[in-house]
Amino acid sequence: MHFCKTKRHVWLQKEDALKCCNGYKRQLVVGDQIPEDARNVQIEDETGVRFCRIWVKVEEKNPYLEEEISEHELEES
Repeated sequence: MHFCKTKRHVWLQKEDALKCCNGYKRQLVVGDQIPEDARNVQIEDETGVRFCRIWVKVEEKNPYLEEEISEHELEES
């Protein structure tokens, strides 16, 4: 068991603990958006949808997801 740098979260993997609360966040990805090197891919029993969570830098957009819509663009629509 490994703690993140704030000691608020516990992880089984040391690499997860190093990213937690240290400039990264967990992002849910589904289906074809799941990167090939993703760990812990799960399949929803009823629908068969594949999903997992990956680490992404907080200040960067996730390259595996479609382009995010800004709040300003949402207000205009």
